[in-house]
Parts: sequence; C-alpha cells; structure tokens
Amino acid sequence: MAALIERVGAERQFHRLFALLEDIAATASSFIDRQQSRRPRIGIVGEIYLRCHPYANQQIIREVERLGAEVVNASLGEWINYISYERARNLRRDIRHCVRKREFRSLPGLLNQWLTQEIEKLCQSWRQQQTYRRAWHHLDVQPDHRIATIEKWLDNNHLFHFDIGTEAALSIGGALEYAHDGFDGVVNVYPFTCMPSTICSAILKPLLHQMRIPYLDASFDGTTQPNHEAVLRTFMYQAQQHQVQKGNGRTSL
Repeated sequence: MAALIERVGAERQFHRLFALLEDIAATASSFIDRQQSRRPRIGIVGEIYLRCHPYANQQIIREVERLGAEVVNASLGEWINYISYERARNLRRDIRHCVRKREFRSLPGLLNQWLTQEIEKLCQSWRQQQTYRRAWHHLDVQPDHRIATIEKWLDNNHLFHFDIGTEAALSIGGALEYAHDGFDGVVNVYPFTCMPSTICSAILKPLLHQMRIPYLDASFDGTTQPNHEAVLRTFMYQAQQHQVQKGNGRTSL
C-alpha cells in the first residue's frame, strides 16, 4: 500500500488505492474463523503519536490481542479530521466576534477561510467513507469517531469542552463513543506526565468505573515496567467478565 501511494498518490488515483485496499481486506477476511465467538472489544484512546507507534507503546495492541482481545485503535485520519474540525470551529468563533465588534472589514477574509475549511472537511469525510465502504465489503471494521458526535457527547455530559483543545477532547469523547458502542474496555495510552492524557485519566477513570466498564491507564517513558504483564492480564480478565455480564443483560449503558 505504501509503495502504491508513492507511485500514484500525487495523481490522486484513488480507484487504484481502493482496489488494493479491498484486496487486502478480502485476504484478511479469509483468516477469520467465523465459528469462534467474538472476543472482548477494547478501544484505544490517548496521545495520537504514542497510540499509533507500536515501538513507542511497547506493542501494547499486540499484547492485548495476544491475551484474547479484539482491539480498535482509531486511525491517524481521526486526528486529521479533528484538526480540520477545530480550525473551522475557531473560524466560526472569529466570525461571531467580528460581528459583535462590528469589524466588518475582516469578515470577507474570515468567511472565505471558513468556507474553504468546511469544503476540506466534507472532502475528507467523503474520501474516508469511500475507504471504509470498500473495506466493509469483507470486514466488520469499526469506523473512526465523528468529531461532531464527540463534541455532542462532551457537551451533553458536561465533561470537557472543545474550547480547551488538545487531544483530551478526542480521547474523552472517543471513550464515551466506545462505551456507547458496547465495547468491553478502554485503554488510555500516553507519555508519562502528559498533561492532556492526565486530564483524560482524571475524568474517565471514575466515569467508566461508574458505568462498570474496565479502564486502564498505560503510560510510557521508554522503560519496561516490571508489572506490565500482570496489569494487562488483570485488565483483560475484567474485560472478559464484562463481556459475559453484558451478554447476560447485567450491564446497561
């Protein structure tokens, strides 16, 4: 896929990329044993670089999968969508400010920037949906969270606000989306002492405990923690119990 993107990406030959994607998805689908019951689903949130870099996070996704989970980690595209959404949101704020202050000379430029950003958002969403639709022909892939939906989750529950910014908004809202979609656990992956992820932990840990959804903070500082394996095994046991109880109708979100 990387080699094909290098060859045809500049010409935007999306049909070739989609064809290869569907072929990869079909191959991956052939590896799935349809007779087995579904594993506990675990959602990954946290600092965008660390959760996407397997060597920086000590292969935590592979480790959790090895212990019996189906892990969902939102793509890097979710972060790009968040940045575009945040830019459009800030431009709307600036437009409202100009109207209140009657600074009408600045309005045409701001409106042009806002319209350009909204078109960019629509194009990104359209291409992303095209990508997922091709994969869905063969695989039950969890789509990325919609940023507008995440903001509604945060506003309705009065947990955080997009005006504060950082990936904390994305992580807290993403965890709520996982809970709403029936996931069996959430892992917050972040660098040691990362302030936005520490805020996420302070909000998510008591909230998900109240919702009876297993939650794990996984901070990394470049060293190997001696109890890392035991912590993951304990978390996975809780996730498996959550899946069983949810199937018995004992858990409601």
